[in-house]
Amino acid sequence: MRFLQDHPAAPALSVSPRHPVYFPGEAVTLQCMVPPGAHPATGFQLSRVGGRNLSSGSSDTHTLSITGLGDAGSFTCLYWICPSRQCIQSWESRPISIYVTDPPSRPALSIDPQSGVVSEGLPLLISCMAPSDAGDRRFHFYKDGDELVPGDVGSEISTTEPSTGSVNVSVLSIPWASPNNTGEFTCGYEVNMSGRWVPSPRSRAVKVTVNITATGLRFVHTPDLPLLCDALSTGEGEWSVGNGGGALP
Repeated sequence: MRFLQDHPAAPALSVSPRHPVYFPGEAVTLQCMVPPGAHPATGFQLSRVGGRNLSSGSSDTHTLSITGLGDAGSFTCLYWICPSRQCIQSWESRPISIYVTDPPSRPALSIDPQSGVVSEGLPLLISCMAPSDAGDRRFHFYKDGDELVPGDVGSEISTTEPSTGSVNVSVLSIPWASPNNTGEFTCGYEVNMSGRWVPSPRSRAVKVTVNITATGLRFVHTPDLPLLCDALSTGEGEWSVGNGGGALP
């Protein structure tokens, strides 16, 4: 393919979605747009300034998957037209810059009691601590992978943040632990960065076990059924076997 030297007007390069800064795991689409009224383009080339070509062909778009800080940089594009056997390459577009930064750090999850084992009816506190106080945050707690929303389990679960002005700690409070609270807990938070709520990785999982307590037992007997036993709160911690209200020998 032979290119002539009389260059068509430069295209415009756009990026979508457009943010001041991007994070690993995100993807952006670069699009090379021919000026209105220009001759239809035969092909496009998108390049990193001072680096390699990202794409070259008939497509005017390229998806850039951001995996780390090395994906930051400035980018340009151009196009070519072929009104005859000879093709003409356009001037390059104005460069567009993409900035990449690290995501928020992983929080730490702690529980009280530290053993992770609590008796039914006793309080359970689960704290989520972010590494530092760097601005507005929103905390989230999860049990077995599902988010816990305060109020979803009646009024027994609530989250609080200290009134010291620091927003790097949130506490999930369960005043009366029940067997339903047994499971693996994790937490995460979002940080307001340049107007975007950016999520952190989730904390390491902590297992909680709620033990069922029974202080007494009762045997129930009917003529056609075997002896049955159920729990009683007698406060004595003794077992007895009865028949129609009387103790069996």
